[in-house]
Amino acid sequence: YHVTPQYKTASAKKVFVTSLKGSGDLSSWPDSDGKLGIDAGNAICQNLAHKEGYDNADKFTAWLSDSVNDAIDLLQSEGPWARHDGVLVAKNGADLEDGSIFTSISQTEKGDYVNANVWTGTQSTGRNYHDAQGRRLICNDWSSSAPSAQGKFGLSFDTFRSWSDIDDIGASSCDKEGRLYCFEND
Repeated sequence: YHVTPQYKTASAKKVFVTSLKGSGDLSSWPDSDGKLGIDAGNAICQNLAHKEGYDNADKFTAWLSDSVNDAIDLLQSEGPWARHDGVLVAKNGADLEDGSIFTSISQTEKGDYVNANVWTGTQSTGRNYHDAQGRRLICNDWSSSAPSAQGKFGLSFDTFRSWSDIDDIGASSCDKEGRLYCFEND
């Protein structure tokens, strides 16, 4: 007896990686609406979803942790989530914090496939990332593009831990460019 996994689902909420990229200071990005930190990330996700005509565009949330919030806790939705092409990424919130996802979040809101670094500041458990010294790697709550500030990336083409947390490179300076993951929320 063999169960075939469900590769596509019509009823899933959307998830995408942004077509835009920028520094760890999210307020400096187009479409941030003058907001700061995670609020800027959410505005970017919502504005890109609006431009593409997504249903529930106002409900998109950036997959980011900061000094107060863990990315997983900012998602009230229990999923499931699928990419623009309908391929299932995660069945539920537990799938987002168990160290792997079903397929990569490698498709932008426009449907283009990208291989990119993605700002997250988030471990593969959905929790805020701390380095060995206890520093949070979140570009000063997503408000700094200074080369001395540090942030954590995920990889848009990965399905294991590195989708949210690239273990082997440590932190990146916040003047580097990355994208954001955007999840449709409740």
